Amino acid sequence: MEAIDKRIIYYLLKDGRMSQKKIAEELGISPQALNYRLSKLVENGQIKRFALHIAPEFLGRTQGFAAFRTDMDYEENIFSRFKCLEEITILGFHGNEKMDLNSAMEKAYQKLGKPIMNYTPPPNQEVRNVGKTDRNLIEILKNDPRAPISSIAKRLSISNSSAKKRLNHLKDMRIASVIPILDLSKTDAVIYLLFSDKSREVLPAIVQSLIFQISDGKSSISVCYSDSLEQAKKSIKNVRDVDEKSQVMVVYDYDFLN
Repeated sequence: MEAIDKRIIYYLLKDGRMSQKKIAEELGISPQALNYRLSKLVENGQIKRFALHIAPEFLGRTQGFAAFRTDMDYEENIFSRFKCLEEITILGFHGNEKMDLNSAMEKAYQKLGKPIMNYTPPPNQEVRNVGKTDRNLIEILKNDPRAPISSIAKRLSISNSSAKKRLNHLKDMRIASVIPILDLSKTDAVIYLLFSDKSREVLPAIVQSLIFQISDGKSSISVCYSDSLEQAKKSIKNVRDVDEKSQVMVVYDYDFLN
């Protein structure tokens, strides 16, 4: 896989709605060349689709994560799934309230076994600020995660600049974000998960690789991307220099379900 294609994937993982024009500018290539390469990534199945990840709180639910030493499939009451080379599967669970969430996770424990770790992040308070326009915008993204801003603005009867502002707010606040689902077997890039109880301390070591992070200010789950295994090793070593108890798992398959 060419280095420039890895960079395209990197920018899309950072922001699944990043425009082709912006990516082309970042890479110093023409929009036509970028369009050709992106089309090839989709055509070759390296990018399988684009998924809209919605904060469970937006849907009136709470969320929690658990890691299991298993490669079994499990789909009940989950919104995300990461399968790792270490024969570990990390699942993101949702429930209508904390008791319901705990019940959903306990049900998974009965089938998959005792989790090797679990984590329930604090609620996303920004969901309280989601108004009618943003809710309608999210409905549009459900049908077309990469819908053009002009199309979104027209359907919402707002300006292009207002539509862009609302999209950025939803992404920055982790309320709704678009993520490319990759077939990692067809790339030599690396996605890995980092669990740490020193989220602030390790951040400088992963900031260039960080795709997104769920944190309570102390503990965190970070999803990171590297162009190569060697680059990933360097980042992981830097993390371990700060937090020797951090846990890192290399992902070979993942999905987001809403």
